[in-house]
Amino acid sequence: MKTGRLAAAAAVIVAALGLGGGARAQSLRPNILVVFDTSGSMLHNDTDDGTALCNGNGTNCRIFSLKKALRDALAQVGTDEANFGLMRYPELENPGQNPVCPNGHYGNDSTTALPVGCNGNCGGGCECGCRLPTHTTETAYAPWFDNGYRRALVVDVTKRPAATKPVAAGFDPADGNLSEVYRWIDGTEDAGKVATINDPELRTHANWYTPIGRSLFYARMYFDNFVKPADPKGACRTNIIIFVTDGDETCDTGKAGNATLNLATCAQTGYTAFHPEVQACQLNVTSAVRTYVLTDVSTSAANDAIAKAGGTGAAIRVTLTDTAAVKAALVGIIAATVPPTEVCNGKDDNCNGLIDEGVSNMCPVSNNPNDADNLKGTGAQHCAIETCNCKDDNCNGQVDEGLPPNQCGGPCGCAVPAEICDGIDNNCDGNIDEGFGVGSACVNNGVGACKRGGILACNGNGNGTVCDAPVVTPSPEVCNNIDDNCDGQVDNGPLPGVGVACGNGIGACTTGITACVNGKLICNAVSMPMPEICNGKDDDCNGLIDDGVPGTGVPCLCPNETPAQVGVGVCTAGKTVCRNGGLVCDGCTGPTAEICDGKDNDCDGKADVNATCPSKFACREGACTLVCQGGEFSCPSGYKCVSTFCVPERCAQVTCAQGQHCDENTGACVDLCAGVVCTAPAVCMQGQCLDCQTLGCDPGQLCYKGSCQADKCAGVKCGDGTYCSDGKCQSLCPPGKCPAGQSCMNGQCNDDKCATVACRQDQFCDPASGECKLDTCQAFQCAAGQRCVSTTGKCAPDPCILMQCPGDCYVCTTTADGVGTCVSNGQCRQTLTKLGQRGGGCTCALDPDAGRDGVPWALGLLGVVGVAVTRRRRAR
Repeated sequence: MKTGRLAAAAAVIVAALGLGGGARAQSLRPNILVVFDTSGSMLHNDTDDGTALCNGNGTNCRIFSLKKALRDALAQVGTDEANFGLMRYPELENPGQNPVCPNGHYGNDSTTALPVGCNGNCGGGCECGCRLPTHTTETAYAPWFDNGYRRALVVDVTKRPAATKPVAAGFDPADGNLSEVYRWIDGTEDAGKVATINDPELRTHANWYTPIGRSLFYARMYFDNFVKPADPKGACRTNIIIFVTDGDETCDTGKAGNATLNLATCAQTGYTAFHPEVQACQLNVTSAVRTYVLTDVSTSAANDAIAKAGGTGAAIRVTLTDTAAVKAALVGIIAATVPPTEVCNGKDDNCNGLIDEGVSNMCPVSNNPNDADNLKGTGAQHCAIETCNCKDDNCNGQVDEGLPPNQCGGPCGCAVPAEICDGIDNNCDGNIDEGFGVGSACVNNGVGACKRGGILACNGNGNGTVCDAPVVTPSPEVCNNIDDNCDGQVDNGPLPGVGVACGNGIGACTTGITACVNGKLICNAVSMPMPEICNGKDDDCNGLIDDGVPGTGVPCLCPNETPAQVGVGVCTAGKTVCRNGGLVCDGCTGPTAEICDGKDNDCDGKADVNATCPSKFACREGACTLVCQGGEFSCPSGYKCVSTFCVPERCAQVTCAQGQHCDENTGACVDLCAGVVCTAPAVCMQGQCLDCQTLGCDPGQLCYKGSCQADKCAGVKCGDGTYCSDGKCQSLCPPGKCPAGQSCMNGQCNDDKCATVACRQDQFCDPASGECKLDTCQAFQCAAGQRCVSTTGKCAPDPCILMQCPGDCYVCTTTADGVGTCVSNGQCRQTLTKLGQRGGGCTCALDPDAGRDGVPWALGLLGVVGVAVTRRRRAR
């Protein structure tokens, strides 16, 4: 684009943004430098940036949304609010290369050495955006900055100077540099190789870094050495930086774990020189340039620390792809920075050499030095300033308005009431009645029992306090070690109870008279009650000798008894008692020689061991019992030999009624079931435990699991091809229903690992594995109503009891894992009833084929049917 065409386009842009026209009266414009993040993350996971170079793709990336938001914000602000400048991360410009999406003409110069901060990913000498190509480690302004700052600063906050630095006339450009800023954010760029880039654009690259600290350092060098020294209104002008970034510092990240930074002086330890917190602090403290950080909601707290060091509190977070939110944040920062027009404050707010111009003087001027209510002076007076003096300085009917109120909320300069003692915070300092000691402890003027304590309370005048201790009336003196009559003496004068005869003369005690000693009435008898001791005397004079003696009632042992024997056999501990003037152990039982009495006499845990009995006798059940002597008559008449002992024949001549038997231990007749315990549901009858397998059940019931239960199949009619099982009709499994490798259960064919497996007679096929295993059920017989389950080797209730299989062709059997089902008996065949015939269903007519294993079919049928009949009979 030619220069003339560019100027014309800029004029159109200014008109479109509302930048032309006469400027309204305005206070001094601030200088606002927008530092724009051009790192790779601004593409926000996209490869395009939404510009014409990228064919308008990538319009969802952050750099596209941010440039649009900045355009919209500048259009709203207009040309007369502020002077705008634009800075990016350091990039090299290459007009002679064909621009590519998304970095265009920028960031490709193979003649420049790889800079500090790059890790090699950029290649070809690209800056990666970490620093200016002329800058290495310099921390102060020098020619290196003059020679390289244009790599980062693309639009000045002043008119673009012809020389290196601006002059006084270049400040406050008419359009606030909005058209120049717009050239860099309009989404277009020179196409192809050019000699000079006339239509530039903010560009990014996927491998470029985020040098926040260096960019703040370059901004400080710019303001301190270019802008502020040449600004004719520098004493009044506000300078700020709006740093727009979507990430954290990636070039100068050095910060120790114990790093410190004094935000008042910027003195620091543990930070690298170009760390963003250090540079933001120096901008704020030494250069008086505040730094706002506008960042994405996803960034870390590191950006908050930068904003705090930059004097703006915390980072402003919005979704950077939300253009409206970014625009609102930018406009908010600009609005907070633009100062108001001239106000009534006695100052030259807009640095135009005039004070309070356009603001009328609200107070009359008086030349009378004695006029205390008006401003004094002999010359012209500017707008009066309200001061903290409890007066209406600006004559608007309000006192000290606009100034902080005094601590009671009144006008700033008005006196605060003095504190008085009245339970109210009169001087509004948060304390009530301070200085009066209210609530402190105090005493009245009484003595003895009349002296009482209280607390200090406000008096009626509010100028002091009084003690609220009660007034006590003196009382007659008694023996209590208290000055009851308040005369300054304790227990003086005649006292009730003193001089009275005392002492009962019982036991070791004698009689005397009472006296008051240390506030207590005592008996001054020669012998007074003493604690009782074991000495055969009534020491405590209660008429009892040796009662309640200390040491009595303590557990004790017999002389030949050990603690381990206590509680074993007959051995017990005793308790100490006072007897005959000494402590003895009473009530203990010690070990003795073992005798035949059924007791553990020697306390060894065994009774009657080695107990002594007369000749021909031995100890049996706690008594010496005659030992059987051998021969035909080994025991006397009326005795019988049982386990080598002669025991009485108590039941020899006893005849018991039916249902009873004679108890050998007592010789008495008892019920046959006496002492017999049966496991439910079995009950004892005639001395035996029986259940319904023996006792039977009522009609309509079945004996299942040892108890009678309702027969759920009674009255149930199942159709052809079905049978009743526990009250429900199940499908039968006719022969040939299932293919090889499957078995039938309730009419359903299922894969069966045992379908084609033949095991020995003493084995069964395990349905889980299809392996032949030893059948332990053949080694024992289950009780009635039970069947042995081969897979567990245990007896379980017979499921066939609950089933009604068609008796002519089917029989109930159980699988190896105990599941009952009706299966074909293998001998009968299914028949059909034809017209003119009777019957149908199954028939056992002779089959021309022989039975299995060479057995004739008819003979085999008899065996199977016999099994089926037996099972049905058992089920009933």
